[in-house]
Amino acid sequence: MLVIRVKLSKTREQLDSYTLEPIPSDFGRGLLLHKADGTSYAVCLSGPDSTCDCKGHVSHGHCKHVESLLALQQRGKL
Repeated sequence: MLVIRVKLSKTREQLDSYTLEPIPSDFGRGLLLHKADGTSYAVCLSGPDSTCDCKGHVSHGHCKHVESLLALQQRGKL
């Protein structure tokens, strides 16, 4: 199992640290994000069809987890 640590931020004032764990996915790239406080989010990176099970993505269809991870993936840093 490969585990990496990343810091995701929508703004410079808000910086959260996560441990990422690859998980199986029927499509795209599956990742489980673990926050230090014990919170975890399942993310599936699949371009515009990417998903996350956090409250923000479930309510609004987008979130910092997906946006940040897609940006890292596009830069070849994920």
